[in-house]
Amino acid sequence: MKTINRIFLFGDSFVEGQGTYSDISLNEHGIPQYNEPDLPFGDGPGTIREWRKNNSWNKFIKEITNCSVINNGIQGCNNYDQYRELNSIFNTLTENDLVLFGFTSKLRDFRSLNYSFHSDDKHNLLHHHNPLKGILGWEKISIEETNYGVVDYNINEDKFNNEDEYDFTKKFVESYFTSIYDEYPFEYIAQVNYLFYQEKFKHAGLNVIFFDLFEPYVNKEFVKPTYLVDKSIYVNYGEIHMHQWLTNYEKKYIKENELSVWEFGKTRPDLVNKIYHPNQHGYKLYIDYLFKHILSKQYNFESKII
Repeated sequence: MKTINRIFLFGDSFVEGQGTYSDISLNEHGIPQYNEPDLPFGDGPGTIREWRKNNSWNKFIKEITNCSVINNGIQGCNNYDQYRELNSIFNTLTENDLVLFGFTSKLRDFRSLNYSFHSDDKHNLLHHHNPLKGILGWEKISIEETNYGVVDYNINEDKFNNEDEYDFTKKFVESYFTSIYDEYPFEYIAQVNYLFYQEKFKHAGLNVIFFDLFEPYVNKEFVKPTYLVDKSIYVNYGEIHMHQWLTNYEKKYIKENELSVWEFGKTRPDLVNKIYHPNQHGYKLYIDYLFKHILSKQYNFESKII
């Protein structure tokens, strides 16, 4: 087994560490309020994003290894943003580095599907903030809870040139999902992307682990029998993702009035079609599981994993 001394993290808010808190206070109704520190929102030292990283994945990995941890997680990012970051450091990786890549929703990857009305602002028929210029396959959570991402209050948020554009956009999105929306293009592109990185790392003799954060990136239901996934690399392929693992843990072990695994600080028995970030407790649980039950079987780390 190779010895690892540097770990590179890639993913969305679940890897950045959203959901961590610095203290707990009571709000005006006497209900516990979980608070992040009052820091500017941005990248780099002194920002809330840096604080999240240092109090979630970075912190807990350093508790069980002596490895240097480089966290590239970005709240709200898509997989292509993370591929670009990975590509930028690929040629600097060595056999003593390990890449941990958490897949976000493939429906965020709007770059993989382009339409004729996705043009520059000068010649576009739509306001430059119109949701049609973003993702036609909006995340499932948005589809279910915000009427396909086109809600009434948006008309007052400078996302449409006028009421006629708002009305057309709403009707077009509804027609899109009821008449032509198909998951397969997203599934097929995800399969190509994954296979490329699996084989690229193998060819280079480098170390990578992929895992799903809150839904399957490559869904087994859409793949051909000839599509071969190395489960020592894509470690939860065809199994439960991080969010579901923590949901199962919560339901099995967390009792009423005990510390929840979720960012709101209370148990969540209603985790059906909803996505919440872990808090420190949740991140630690999953990281401990990932390292002790999966990674320690493939790699040696600079300090023994207990």
